[in-house]
Amino acid sequence: MNNEELRRLKRRKMLNSIMHGIFLACTLFGVVVLAVLMIDILRKGIPWLSFDFLKNFPSRFAKNLVYIQPC
Repeated sequence: MNNEELRRLKRRKMLNSIMHGIFLACTLFGVVVLAVLMIDILRKGIPWLSFDFLKNFPSRFAKNLVYIQPC
């Protein structure tokens, strides 16, 4: 390999390392955002869950529901 090829190879390896770092940072940012959303959803949703909610069927009388309205 001549000097020009070595210089190009070194530059490509450096660019490769930079791009790996950028992609890793973007991936970690997305994972952190998803984790924050999941924590927020669980923090707000867990108080609404009860054993009756998980055990029983939904009401047959949709018009009597307070929070859920028909479309």
